[in-house]
Amino acid sequence: MCLKTILDMFMKSNTAVTPDVAPTVPQPQSASISNINFNDIIITKNSLKWEYIVLHHSWSPDNNVTSDWDGIKRYQMSWRYNDTAISSDRAKALIIQGKKVIAPDLDIAYNFGLEYVNKSFVYRIGRPLSMQGAHTIGFNYVSIGICIIGNYDLVEPDIQQYDMLVKLCKELQRLYNIPNNKVIGHRETYAIRKVPIEKSCPGNKINLDKFRGMLI
Repeated sequence: MCLKTILDMFMKSNTAVTPDVAPTVPQPQSASISNINFNDIIITKNSLKWEYIVLHHSWSPDNNVTSDWDGIKRYQMSWRYNDTAISSDRAKALIIQGKKVIAPDLDIAYNFGLEYVNKSFVYRIGRPLSMQGAHTIGFNYVSIGICIIGNYDLVEPDIQQYDMLVKLCKELQRLYNIPNNKVIGHRETYAIRKVPIEKSCPGNKINLDKFRGMLI
């Protein structure tokens, strides 16, 4: 599957939902680096003006075999209480008790993901680019969210991970005229918002200035 096909799917997969009901959305798709033609990307502009790309990590280890992305999506699209996914019946009972329960998200928070599956590094599809994100306070209306599965407070991404991330960012920059200085890490958004830093995301082992240098 070429990256053109992956990006085209965003434009066609916006799903309407009713209140308190998790939507049915297409299953995430993946593509290996050998199947991607980065010179063949054409998508239709949508109504959202993307000004930034915000990089994240999952903060959880990538098991390299099965899809951690799918698990994150299931969790974010579930009712949650105390950081645990719960059933809708359990959620209703807790709400009646006055407990703070988090409602299901419409989709996974990010637009794109990258992870190892069966020891091959692949792209994953998240929210359509026609839908507001849910990954960064203050930036969800203006930024494309990319999540690299793994904990990059502990290890630095390898060469293949950097290579695929650079290629994806450069294509999105080309499509939406996003300059290099607006490809940022989640942790850098706090200073822009002028609030205390709460997270190291996308990980302390990722030198964001060095990464932006790879985009030139």
